Amino acid sequence: MIDLHCRLFDARTAPDLDANDLEDLLVPWLEQLSGKGPSHVVAHANTPSECTLAIRAARAHPDRFSAIAAVEPGNPEEVAATLRALDAGELRGIALHPSVAGFDLGDAWVAELLAACQSFGTVVVVRTGLPPAVLRDAEGVRWNIRGLDPLGVVPLADRFPDLKFVLPSYGGGFMREALMVGALCDNVLLDTTPPAWLALQASEVTLEDVLERTLAVYGADRLLFATGSTSASPGWRSDLATVQREALGALEVPANDCAQILDGNARVLLGR
Repeated sequence: MIDLHCRLFDARTAPDLDANDLEDLLVPWLEQLSGKGPSHVVAHANTPSECTLAIRAARAHPDRFSAIAAVEPGNPEEVAATLRALDAGELRGIALHPSVAGFDLGDAWVAELLAACQSFGTVVVVRTGLPPAVLRDAEGVRWNIRGLDPLGVVPLADRFPDLKFVLPSYGGGFMREALMVGALCDNVLLDTTPPAWLALQASEVTLEDVLERTLAVYGADRLLFATGSTSASPGWRSDLATVQREALGALEVPANDCAQILDGNARVLLGR
């Protein structure tokens, strides 16, 4: 099992991350990932200090961790550092947060960045829809409401067909739009982070409903298991993994398709 979306480190709650010992920080994660936990975790980093530690974790335990880093607009030095890390194989992908970072996916620098990423086989995670609390409550949020809409990914996916784009948490609450993206672009995938947005729907929607509809459009080969677990207690969320397994079982999804969602698709995406 591979978890495509976890945050191993949180610079907001632990501002002295750089002063901590990496292995001490990783102990609880390595303990939880043993046995019934995932065999591999993709660590998402939202700040430069988190990125440094995620890269170090992936370097120290390449069998356990890969790293994906958020890219902020208007910082050429950070973009250049990201490209160097991708070229060196230290990062497996990038994350774009247009709704809270105040940029449009149509901005010229985004296209320039993705053009440079093509040679690295970069995974491009685009956070649309309802942002998690760690992003929407962060200091210095620059809201761009247009960035909430998953349909903004379509021109980029069309322009860069060799890149794989990932929408976390089924598009973050814009389920109709996320399904439209999947119908239009076969290089867009969804991660299955259990939706915190179910209660915000106009009519009652269950996780089984979400899975059934996305499977009908994306198929099992474009869904990627994820929990959205964070460094805060309890760490890796085995309960969220159980909920997803139960939903797959309730829909009687074939075993081969379940294996693809829980592990196989991520192995292909990460080149593992």
